Amino acid sequence: IEEALAQLMKLFSYLHDKDLFSEIYRDQLAKRLLNRRSVSNEAERSMISKLKMMCGAPFTSKLEGMVNDFAVGDDTKREFTEFLQPLRRQGDVADIDFTVQ
Repeated sequence: IEEALAQLMKLFSYLHDKDLFSEIYRDQLAKRLLNRRSVSNEAERSMISKLKMMCGAPFTSKLEGMVNDFAVGDDTKREFTEFLQPLRRQGDVADIDFTVQ
């Protein structure tokens, strides 16, 4: 994956309208995160860090926020599921799935 990202960054350096790329990348990142189609959070973070090195922190701040917010949401969901486990075993809570579509 790192080799593909390095090649992508080489291609990115030739783009004239990097702001347009940022908008499209942000939209596609949102879709990948919400539909859970990303290869991994580490791959996304690696791409964002490469963009940050090339274009600066303001260019990637929204992207970093999206990935961080998604990770926090996953952690919160996991903690809530762990909290519900004893209650489900006792029969106090119905088996409900909390997901966003």
